[in-house]
Amino acid sequence: MVLTRTPLRVSLFGGGSDLPSFFADHGGAVLGGAINHYIYCSVVKTFDGICDYRLRLAYRKSEYANRPEAIEHPAARVILAEYAQDRALEITITADLPARIGLGSSSAFSVGLINVLSALNSTALDPTRLATKAISVERGVLKEPGGWQDQIFAAFGGFNFISFSQDGSFTVDSLGSQASRLRDLEQHLMLYFTGVSRDAGMVEQAKVDQMSSISDSLTAIKDHAHRALDTFMSDRNLEAIGRLLHETWLTKRSLARSVSTPHVDQMYDRALAAGALGGKLLGAGAGGFLLLFSPLDKVSAVQAAMQPHTQVPFSFVDQGSTLYQI
Repeated sequence: MVLTRTPLRVSLFGGGSDLPSFFADHGGAVLGGAINHYIYCSVVKTFDGICDYRLRLAYRKSEYANRPEAIEHPAARVILAEYAQDRALEITITADLPARIGLGSSSAFSVGLINVLSALNSTALDPTRLATKAISVERGVLKEPGGWQDQIFAAFGGFNFISFSQDGSFTVDSLGSQASRLRDLEQHLMLYFTGVSRDAGMVEQAKVDQMSSISDSLTAIKDHAHRALDTFMSDRNLEAIGRLLHETWLTKRSLARSVSTPHVDQMYDRALAAGALGGKLLGAGAGGFLLLFSPLDKVSAVQAAMQPHTQVPFSFVDQGSTLYQI
């Protein structure tokens, strides 16, 4: 058996500026990190001629097929067509948290599956090639709307500042050396499930469709990422990052009507009233997880105000998609 453990991610600043339709003209920047919640992908080679199928793919449903083209799951179908031709395989996908909640699970799925099948073919991929391949599958072949940060965080891991160039290249600057500063930041952050899962593609497509009218807002969001990096790398009070999160959330809400909902707005307003300085919906918006930043002396009050919503503890992790053989 070969398996991969691929991290989900929490994006703090710059989301939206990683859309290729934006950074091709303006460049992009994202600040965030991989977290200690994962997608797991295991693969076992089986024997032809024993079962009436050659491929079994188990995720939230189970699929049985004799060729990759018959698989329904879009990303798996494309990836298996390239990496699993002429193989009989049992593939199982499990996760710490469900899909469609704003933590980059679909891209972690793609990165993990590419990584494990490449290893099965004795072809190791470094993080850059792994991220690039997943981007090609999701944004190129499948034409799914969205940015590039999720695939990069899943492949690289770590707490990073990612820059996107107009020529389509990207650079990943690891901030992992600032371990003490990062642990301090984690103490201020809380993650709450809104109770709503959503189709990120629909929200992202709304942004892409009106790119010309929201480019100024995305430029401001990109600037917020740079400002947050400057604060993180300095000795200034981290509460400035909380206030900047509030600023970037107000800007993100202006990108499309579908970004927020009355339910999310009520949750956010309760958190602010209890002492939180800022926050944002993770991912495209409309549901999923709400990230909050609180002064340390207000954490208990914010937690009380957010009852009965589920809080999911998390920390940032260094490793990206990691291979194991059993």
